[in-house]
Amino acid sequence: MARGRIRPPIRRRPRSGKIPGVSKPPTIADLTWIGGLKFSGVSGVTSMIIDGDSTAGPSPVQALAFALAGCMATDVIYILNKGRHPVRALRAHLTAHRAQEDPHRFLKVDLRFDVEGAVPRDAVERAIALSHDKYCSVWHSLNHDIDFQVTCDVRPQRVLGSAYIDWARGIAVLLMIEAHTVDAWTSLAARRSTAYPRRDRRSADLPRRCFCGSPASASCSRPRRR
Repeated sequence: MARGRIRPPIRRRPRSGKIPGVSKPPTIADLTWIGGLKFSGVSGVTSMIIDGDSTAGPSPVQALAFALAGCMATDVIYILNKGRHPVRALRAHLTAHRAQEDPHRFLKVDLRFDVEGAVPRDAVERAIALSHDKYCSVWHSLNHDIDFQVTCDVRPQRVLGSAYIDWARGIAVLLMIEAHTVDAWTSLAARRSTAYPRRDRRSADLPRRCFCGSPASASCSRPRRR
């Protein structure tokens, strides 16, 4: 009977990506009143100022808008980076329409993502859909009767090599213009040209002119002024 090593059973991670026995810790925030409508907020190792007048810091509603846009933007950039898409820039613009009566809650939210880089549009739309439907904690903590619309604009960036080529061509053209200008001013033909007369008339190569501006000759009848 052949003997062999007994391999231990392989523990596979569940497909959901969650590790058994590891729970999400609670989020704790502490606020301290510092005067007026201002509060100093601390959560973990981070801090911020909450101001109801939106002067010393964002108001609570503005902080909610930052939280919603930031949560989705974090999900989108994480999913795109995980898919190894070369994202060069990402910007988020959120517009929240509020009710006119108390408590002035959000009724409609428009969120637009501007992505730059060689990223397929369907990859950006897939990342937004995953964040909207599954991963965004802030959105899923809000009332889903809010009309929440998310759009995206993907603009591919120019190849960096072609930008360097255009820059080098521009520098070369400037150097050629400068060299031509210097050569035109310092060459022998330019010095002998009547278009650029010199002040000293000691050179015999330069044509002499009368005080009237015409070339000096023996037939000039105008008297020379002293």
